[in-house]
Amino acid sequence: MDTETKYKSALWILIVMTVMNVTFLATIGFNNYKSNRITDEVTATSVKTETDVIEFSGRYFRDQLALTPEQMDKFRVFNPIFRQQAKQIAVDLSLKREEMMQEMVSTTSDTILLKNLSFEIGALHSQLKIITFRYYSDIKKITNNEQQQKLADLFSKMFLNDLPVEHQGNGEPQRWRRGRGFNQ
Repeated sequence: MDTETKYKSALWILIVMTVMNVTFLATIGFNNYKSNRITDEVTATSVKTETDVIEFSGRYFRDQLALTPEQMDKFRVFNPIFRQQAKQIAVDLSLKREEMMQEMVSTTSDTILLKNLSFEIGALHSQLKIITFRYYSDIKKITNNEQQQKLADLFSKMFLNDLPVEHQGNGEPQRWRRGRGFNQ
């Protein structure tokens, strides 16, 4: 081969290698950007879902259920305990989801770790549901029949918002429902 042909071949190899390197670096940068954005969105969504339980404050229940001062005294006994437990579970869920997301977007995801994180998230959801139904029962014990119906409506909205969404083929999302609420 003559010198000019070697020079042209080397130049084309250099150009191809440069394009490949730029593409590789752009892909890494884009994946890091996308990973951070997804993690932020997942964290924001998970915190909102779990804080739906927490935002049921004493004032909210007092106003919605028209609780009497005597009922409020009883409510103040169990409400702070529930709120503290629910807040801790919400924080733990958020951290586990973030850990799971980071593992999913890593270049070499550990499927055993992902499976374990899934089970841990499920266990935390179970704990949240258990303390929530106990909380509901505690409120129900201190309320009359009319207030209990309103309480069922309040909790139904929260629980129905926690159900997965399916599409019925017409593009409209529908919630899975077995019943219409707690006491209906």
